[in-house]
Amino acid sequence: MAAVPGIGCGIYLARFARGHTKERLSLAIDLLASVPSIVMGLFGFVLILALRHTFAPGATTSISLAAFCLALLVMPSLVVTTRSSMESLPPMLELTGASLGFSENQLLRRLLPLLLLLLQVLLRIRRILLHKL
Repeated sequence: MAAVPGIGCGIYLARFARGHTKERLSLAIDLLASVPSIVMGLFGFVLILALRHTFAPGATTSISLAAFCLALLVMPSLVVTTRSSMESLPPMLELTGASLGFSENQLLRRLLPLLLLLLQVLLRIRRILLHKL
């Protein structure tokens, strides 16, 4: 649930966003990353209460609401690692793609497997460091 928007947002921040848009999105991602997990749980509880009182009086807790809260909890780390792995790609790859006649979209499609590999490595390093501390 968080993979596609998280990776898409990371790619957008690394390649396409400029100026105030990049600053505001980065600030929003950093603020969302600083939210503790207990606050996310309370957010899900308040969301259930709001649904129960407004739209769906028979609403109860569900797996989709839990998945939504967990996606919000995981998404900032996914965006940050995607952005950092995208920015860590050597500029020679872009020059090589341009010299081969690739458009921006074609280059992104060719680099996406390499980006996902770097993303997996960075996430595993992060997990190892979190367990060590």
